[in-house]
Amino acid sequence: MNIEQPVVITADIAKMGYLGITNDLKNFGFYPNKKYKFWATPFANYTSQNYDFKKALEASALKNRVYEVAPGYEVPDVSYVVEPIEGLWLMAIDGNVYIPKKNGEDPKDSKSYSEASTGYNNVLSNKKHLIKWVQDISAEAKLRGKTLVAFSHFPMIDFNDDTSAEIKALLGPNKWQLNRVPGEEVAQVFADAGLKIHFGGHMHINDTGMRTTKNGNTLVNIQTPSLATYIPAYKLLTIKKDNLVDIQTITIDNVPRFDELFDLYKMEYQFLESQNTKDIWNKAILETKNYHEFTDFHLKELVRLRFLKDDWPNDFASFILNVSAKDLLILANIKSDKDFDFILKNKSQFQKEWNEAELKSEQILTQNNLKKEDFNWIGNDLLIDFYRFRSADELALADVGLERAKQYKILSKMFLENSDASNETLLKKQMKLFLTIFNKFMHEVPADHFTVDLRTGEINRKER
Repeated sequence: MNIEQPVVITADIAKMGYLGITNDLKNFGFYPNKKYKFWATPFANYTSQNYDFKKALEASALKNRVYEVAPGYEVPDVSYVVEPIEGLWLMAIDGNVYIPKKNGEDPKDSKSYSEASTGYNNVLSNKKHLIKWVQDISAEAKLRGKTLVAFSHFPMIDFNDDTSAEIKALLGPNKWQLNRVPGEEVAQVFADAGLKIHFGGHMHINDTGMRTTKNGNTLVNIQTPSLATYIPAYKLLTIKKDNLVDIQTITIDNVPRFDELFDLYKMEYQFLESQNTKDIWNKAILETKNYHEFTDFHLKELVRLRFLKDDWPNDFASFILNVSAKDLLILANIKSDKDFDFILKNKSQFQKEWNEAELKSEQILTQNNLKKEDFNWIGNDLLIDFYRFRSADELALADVGLERAKQYKILSKMFLENSDASNETLLKKQMKLFLTIFNKFMHEVPADHFTVDLRTGEINRKER
């Protein structure tokens, strides 16, 4: 069967640009509303004390919301602060920075500018007026007794649980969007400018980051998960007394009609199968019973079909896919200058070392109230759970389970404590980095239900 697929060209999914977006979303904060108690931009020449709607309306015109990103290149900045209800100031920061290309000669041509996906690193160099504005608004909010909550598309703090250095060492500098990790100076600058709490997006992961500057100012960055990826969720912020805010992560486990298009996907699968397409997605995903199960299956398929090939060194991927948990327990405690894959293929040559390492691992398990029989998983399970924690942080415990997570932590401890740099082969070094990253994924700041003290920056986990 050879079905010719028509090419559809439509402007319906074209980028709208600043004018289109702000016009379409004018009722959601981008423009002032008579109901708002205060609304301003970084370019407004009034304060909350001499505010009126007419001034705000004039300041909201896009022509009055522009700056020079570079000499001769003028672009919009649609940042704003709004007081929708008494006492609450919401600060929307436009972190997009469109830097002119070297060959971008026409300032009016959008093709003369690079994309803005790098985020806040370029704000510090090419959008400095935002820092002064944040400082001014933060000071005024404090003076007037307002609760200031900032949000933007980009994260302000490392969203990899402070493992970016290890990720770079393991996978290389061009993996996992490392170019989008904000430099440490970003958090320092905005914390000292007065921000206490910031909600970021862009990465489609659940995470909480915290930084305290040498001046004693603390910024908490909360990454909001996506509604379309594992684990689908949103954040609910509740303002309490005494500068305390409560943040809950609400998971979307069930979605009505989530399987409505499954019949069309069945048709796609049949077509791909008829074309003898290589590496087709697993049609068992169409048997999932709820939205949570669907997104979990989707993540597993991403690991199988994309992440294994795109992210990992070939030798490491081959090793992790074929190793058992019980083998890992022994390899973590074996003393040899040979690499893991060589030892596994030539066990008879290492019988004495193998037996000694097995005995040691069993003793460690006993000390931690664990049983070797419960280590019945394989390396592929470890890798999937690694991605679960990377995407969902502690929400992943719903699928991984506390007992399995404990097993991973003890295994990581074995590897990291027994690491010998003098005989550290490439595969051993990679495994050490992998488990260092995984361990930090499981040990970082609360990311489910917690409170933040806006005076001190203190974070406290709340039990469900």
